[in-house]
This record gives sequence, C-alpha cells and structure tokens, in this order.
Amino acid sequence: GFFLCAMALFINQFAERFSLMRTWRQAPRLGPHTSSFSRRYVFTLVISAMAVASSYSWAGFPYDNLCENEGAGDNDDRNNDELEDYIGTWDVVSFDGSRNVEVTVSDVDPSYRFCQQSLYWSGNFPAIPYWQNDEWMSKEQELLTTVYGLTSLFLLIGVCLWIIKISIHSMIFRSNYETCGKDQGIPFSDVATISSYVPEVKSDVFSYPLLAVDTEDVDDELYEWKDPDKLYSYYDLTRDAREILKETMMPEDKIKSLFSTIKHWPPDQGLSDMHAGGLRLVDECR
Repeated sequence: GFFLCAMALFINQFAERFSLMRTWRQAPRLGPHTSSFSRRYVFTLVISAMAVASSYSWAGFPYDNLCENEGAGDNDDRNNDELEDYIGTWDVVSFDGSRNVEVTVSDVDPSYRFCQQSLYWSGNFPAIPYWQNDEWMSKEQELLTTVYGLTSLFLLIGVCLWIIKISIHSMIFRSNYETCGKDQGIPFSDVATISSYVPEVKSDVFSYPLLAVDTEDVDDELYEWKDPDKLYSYYDLTRDAREILKETMMPEDKIKSLFSTIKHWPPDQGLSDMHAGGLRLVDECR
C-alpha cells in the first residue's frame, strides 16, 4: 500500500506539473458575474430539480412494473381469460435446451399484471399516490410519497417566485452609474488634502487621540490631525507596550501582532516630479 500510494502521488504531481507548465493558462477575467448568476439561478434550479426527481424516484418503488392480482373475482373479464390460459401443468425448457422443468399453475397461485409504476413517464405532477392507476404502493410509501411530492411542489413554486422577485428587483433597481472625466495624471501622494484611516483610541487625558499602530512606517502626511508641539511617535501605543512588556521577555513580533499594521510606499521622487507638470484641470461630466 505504501508503494502504491507513493506511485499515485508521483503520477499526480508529474501530471499537474506538466499541465501547469505546458497546458494550463491564466483564466480569463470574467469578473463575478458568472459565479453570481450560477449561485443565484443555476444552483437554485438544480436543487429544485433534484427534489422533484427524488419524489418521482420514491413514487416508482419497487421499479418492477408488476402489480399482484388480489383474486380472480377482482379482475376484469380480459384478465380472467388470460389467467385461465396458464392454469395447468407445463414443461419449461431452458434456452439452451439443457434443462427441462415441470411447472404446475393452479387458480390459487398468485398472479401479476403489468402496471406502469413510473409517474414520470405518465406526465403527472407532483408525484403523489393520487396519480397511480394501479395501487402498488404500501401505506407507508403513500404517506412518504405524499409528503415528498407536496414538498417538491411547494419548493418549486417558492423558487419560481423567488427568481421572479429578484429578476424584477434587478430590473427596477439596476445600477446605471458610469464613470466620467479623465485621468489627470496626478498621483495620490500629490493631493493636498491627502488622508488615510489610522486606528486611534480616544482619551480624555490627551488632547489628541492615541495611535494604535506603529508610526515608523506611516508618513506624516497621512494623518488627519497634527500636534504642533509633539511628534506622532509620542502618541504611539506600540512604544508604550514595548516599554511595559519589556520585563516579560515578550518577542517583538508578538507585541506587533497586538496592534494594527499600516504600510506606506511613497512614490519615487522622479515620478512625482514628472506628474508635477501634468494637467491639473478636471473635465466636467456631461
């Protein structure tokens, strides 16, 4: 078993490596529309179809298309005539002629007739005992088939109403937003009112909020406020945590994981100079 497992893993790894390097390619950028349509419509209809098909499967049990005749008096004249033709002693020969069996059929032996047990081919919906022409179902099967068939019916109606609802909703509240204007070539770092979200903690003791982030990697232009007397590092809670937890020998990485993380990569100076002379007028949207 170990060698078979190793061989299977090797073949799988070799086939996927070959496909990755030679066969597979990057998937097209279709966006979320296909998955959203599949999740909203396809999966819902598949579940409904499964419920309906399962109800027909339960109704068709035991799938032999045979119904037992309860007695000669309960059959019509045509069935009585056909049953009388088989009463007696018969020699049954196998297909290849190697065996010969004597069979005796009497009027008290059970007899069977053909009955269509598939409600699917009869075109009746839902699959409930009401549609059976010959009663082949037991009492327990009739109860289960009734519950299953009516459940599939209500589920199908609910799914259809839900699809109609979301379709009407999407037609009425369809998004019609269209972008306007053109890119003026102005980097975000050159905007005068630049700001970003920095995790802060309000305190009644300090005039400015405390910063729950390491300020070493954050540019001063990203804050929405400025203390004219102190640096932003003065309000850095990570520095206080290092000082307080220094005696506990807690690793530096563990202390950083207790706070939020902000990274800022300012553009190169050459790129900023190139955009500095760009057009700074904004076209009006029409």
